[in-house]
Amino acid sequence: MRQQSLLCKCLGLAKVIRLNIGTVIALLMVGLSCAVCSPANAIIRLDQKGDHVEYLQALKGVKLKIMVETNNAPFAFLEGNFARPIGYDIDVIYALQRRLSFELEENRFFPTSTENGFKMLELKEADILIGGITYDEKRLNKSEASKVIFSSGLSYIYSPNTKKIDSLASLKGSLVGVKPNSPAEYYVNRVLGGKAILFQNSVLAFYELAQGKIDAVVADRPSLLYFAKTMPVFHLTVSDDIFDIYSGQFVIYLQKNSPYTEILNKTLNSLEADGTLYKLRKKWFSE
Repeated sequence: MRQQSLLCKCLGLAKVIRLNIGTVIALLMVGLSCAVCSPANAIIRLDQKGDHVEYLQALKGVKLKIMVETNNAPFAFLEGNFARPIGYDIDVIYALQRRLSFELEENRFFPTSTENGFKMLELKEADILIGGITYDEKRLNKSEASKVIFSSGLSYIYSPNTKKIDSLASLKGSLVGVKPNSPAEYYVNRVLGGKAILFQNSVLAFYELAQGKIDAVVADRPSLLYFAKTMPVFHLTVSDDIFDIYSGQFVIYLQKNSPYTEILNKTLNSLEADGTLYKLRKKWFSE
């Protein structure tokens, strides 16, 4: 009925401005085809104010190569299947995929180190890097970041059975496990006055802590809480102190000038608004 009404209006307009009826029909068909063939076949849903809420299927047919730092539970870690890590960041990608309909290259994720992941973005050999990686302005010279998908801060974990650690001040002069080139390394050396002991593997750091070989581990608070909860046999305690909150803004990294940043951010706003991200945080984080 709507199309018939539109056609009648166009025919009436033709009589007024004396257009050939065939010309009107041709113009009308062009208009209808443009409406169907919107960019990337996106289906745009509007809220009550008419603002864009999400773009459904906007990346249909697009294949994205997604690199994952898999040494950052609960954000991303391996549990059996090398090509299918699990964690909060992974679930965020799946939520984006359900909205935008993109495909994973080779139908899998690609485990990597953070350093190698950024090299892949710089060389344009990957589209996205995730895995508990925080916002850092220095990284924006060769990549770009999404909106924040999780906010936290640093904290420390210790063993009550070894050296007494009961405050940030007690970390001064202590042996503190950290990841190399991380905000934790900088904070321990420059702010807390501790001696940073570098560990590429967080689990090894926790093991050394339980053995009394180091005094504490400073890292992103969610990772510490997750380990303490899932590995109670180590008898480790996470401090209530939260510090350096600025360094705890977790994001998705993309290539510099990526064509996907805007659509990902708009869809992340939609996932935040409808409670999807809240549910994922409840699933993966104990606080």
